[in-house]
Amino acid sequence: MRLRAISAIRDEVSGPRRLRTLGLYGLLCQLANEQRHLGEHRTARCSYDLLTARSGIGRSQLKAMLDHLGRCGVIRQERIVDPERGTTISVVHLLILDDPWIAVTVAMAHRLAGPRDQGRFLRDLGLIVVLLEFCAAQRHDSGRLAAEVTRAQLAAHTGLTVDRLDDCNRILQHAGVLTVTRRRPANGGRNLPSLYTIHEAPEPADQGGETGPTERQNETDRAEDWDSQGSKSRLAARRNETGRADDQDWQGGDPALEPFVSPPSNTCAVGQVENNLEPLTPNAQVGRTEGGRGALDDRQRLCQRFIETWEPVLGPGPAHSYAGDRDTWLETAARLLDRHTPDRLRQALEAMLHDEILAGRALTLPAFEQVCDQLIVRQHARSASRRNHTPTAANHVSWADARAALEKSVQRYGRDGRDKALDELTAIDGMFVQFVDQVRWSVLCEQPMQFAERRYKDIWADLSAVADTREESAA
Repeated sequence: MRLRAISAIRDEVSGPRRLRTLGLYGLLCQLANEQRHLGEHRTARCSYDLLTARSGIGRSQLKAMLDHLGRCGVIRQERIVDPERGTTISVVHLLILDDPWIAVTVAMAHRLAGPRDQGRFLRDLGLIVVLLEFCAAQRHDSGRLAAEVTRAQLAAHTGLTVDRLDDCNRILQHAGVLTVTRRRPANGGRNLPSLYTIHEAPEPADQGGETGPTERQNETDRAEDWDSQGSKSRLAARRNETGRADDQDWQGGDPALEPFVSPPSNTCAVGQVENNLEPLTPNAQVGRTEGGRGALDDRQRLCQRFIETWEPVLGPGPAHSYAGDRDTWLETAARLLDRHTPDRLRQALEAMLHDEILAGRALTLPAFEQVCDQLIVRQHARSASRRNHTPTAANHVSWADARAALEKSVQRYGRDGRDKALDELTAIDGMFVQFVDQVRWSVLCEQPMQFAERRYKDIWADLSAVADTREESAA
């Protein structure tokens, strides 16, 4: 991970989302490393399903963070045609490839990505990245895996409050990848820097405890010479054969920190990573929020989905409310799951953002329970009204006018404004409902119109012919 890219992300993103965005950048670097035989650490082929499964976040939140990375100038998304499969695939280009870099080891990446109590992969990875940045700045004073930092400095870099930062540090200590040594002089003193030591692999015992300099040096030596299964690593024996990777990166630049192993790797390569790829076309499906995280029960998943639905609009407010009244939220989630299926709750969460009347009355999960039934009923009524709307020959518009209306609605409402866009388009021509159902609104927002206009024009002509036939039969 390039330090200039990390600095650009910090300048663009603020608040609690900063750590998760840094973690997502680390995940993209991880995927680029897994696919280095295809893209030489420059590109990563990925889909929204792959990224949500690896990161454990929802599609809407993932899209917002990818947009942030694009505005920072860190990545560029591109859709290309795969000549072997004849399909369109999505490629993420890493744009910053110079200046010093920092690396995360295989063992640490696996530990952070695995199920842990209160663990969040992107947030925890982002915090490790920030700590490694401090380690890079102090590598000549404290060593390559240690840094003396005050809580205020660390909070300013992470975008978290000091109390929330302490909670995140405790989670990393419990995971065995971080040790915090507090400095408490006998004559008092405040705001003294603490020593943060990063461990490449989880410690087998005394996780999160304080260790002395000798023990930390032994742990560093063990991480260099032994792999995560406890067997002797062969990488150390081949260092003379890969001396370039020890002292510089693949482009010839000097690293900010000495690599943990030679050559540095974010994680092991995953088989078939290039296969079964889908375009980066997000769908508003809240049910995919938790990805592969299996440590949460259904009640916690519902709470997390509710928080992530409101987070792009309200920020950390719902999360703070959940943390302060966790028991009430979980009881509310249990009642909602007893009354409604997950699919109905997903529809209610989707409708909540687009309902101008009820949205302000559903800012917390207990408040959402009071209006959940109304949201479901109103969404069903709108859908039924659109399905029952039969276009007539009198209100048909030409494809040129239909295209202009579609482009205007896409520009005005975007991916998340499907319902409002359909309300506006239906007033022009009822066939827009069938057209959008067949083509999909997300595809219209993602793919430029000129690349598929011929197919869209044929679909519009077929819908017009069917509508004309119905009109003649009715007459």
